[in-house]
Amino acid sequence: MAAIEAIATTYLESDVSSVTFSSLGSYEHLQLRITTIGNAYNALKNGIFYLNGDTTDSNYHRHYMQGGGSTTTAAAATGSMWGLNSKADSTPTYGASVIDILDYRNTNKNTTVTSSFGSAATPNSYVEFVSCLWDNTAAITSIQLLSQSGPQSYNGFTRGSSFTLYGLNSS
Repeated sequence: MAAIEAIATTYLESDVSSVTFSSLGSYEHLQLRITTIGNAYNALKNGIFYLNGDTTDSNYHRHYMQGGGSTTTAAAATGSMWGLNSKADSTPTYGASVIDILDYRNTNKNTTVTSSFGSAATPNSYVEFVSCLWDNTAAITSIQLLSQSGPQSYNGFTRGSSFTLYGLNSS
């Protein structure tokens, strides 16, 4: 029987530039469940995350599919991992994300991550599915989450956003 346990929750009482989890416990897999808020001041483009403080974009690879309204997009890219989002124009808009980090302690293979997220921002409502690879066999010891407002430009997360890290075991 599978077991899931909350490891840590960060609820933002004020705007912050990033959120980091560094006490990950001893589980088979990790899962992040995130609710973000975007507004005109802190409008997120794409939320990204780095593992073990590795910010070398060439170490991260991803494929994604995105759909919104009658528009769809699919592509492959190199660079930071995607996995959280909340787009907004002038009013607060909420986004939800679920990120799975599989076999994060296994040093015999590269780490894989899947994420699904979406936003109900008008007029840009959408949902996105992403698979990511961290080209490194190190065990994961930390996860840093950043919001991206433009190419490598981070404007932070808005007060009221919440981040919960879970550990999962299959038995």
